[in-house]
Amino acid sequence: YKEMGLSVKYCNARNFDGTNRRASHAFGIVYIPIGNEIKPYLIDLTFKQFCTCEKCDVERYNEKSLPYGIPASPHPGYFLNQTEEGRSIIEQLLGVGFVQLTPEVAKLYGDSFVLSTRDLKFYNGIIPHEYTTEYISEDYLKSMQIPDEADMYDELRWD
Repeated sequence: YKEMGLSVKYCNARNFDGTNRRASHAFGIVYIPIGNEIKPYLIDLTFKQFCTCEKCDVERYNEKSLPYGIPASPHPGYFLNQTEEGRSIIEQLLGVGFVQLTPEVAKLYGDSFVLSTRDLKFYNGIIPHEYTTEYISEDYLKSMQIPDEADMYDELRWD
């Protein structure tokens, strides 16, 4: 993307909840000028690893994560797959490797990684049936250091 003159921001999912827990996963944000606007796109070419049947099974709550032996939980693909909007994000990431980064996408994508770090102890031993967190989209966008829309054009210069 840089060879094309596009601005790229490198991010890590471990920053989503401020704990730097096990959800370490690199992805990028690329800013694309479209007309008079600059639109951010979330780039994640390796998201497929979180969408296998083995890793997206609710029974993972009853397992230990190897090689560390810590309690396991389903991977991010499991949580995105619970809603139509989440399935659309999965389709786009697996199909073309990117999706336009909107507040809704930030919330669903971020929640999927935070939820994947929460084992049954977090839920007092009861498998959860809600697939959202206490975080809002602005929390995730801030952790990605996405500028406010009003400031975006001023912050990113296109020559």
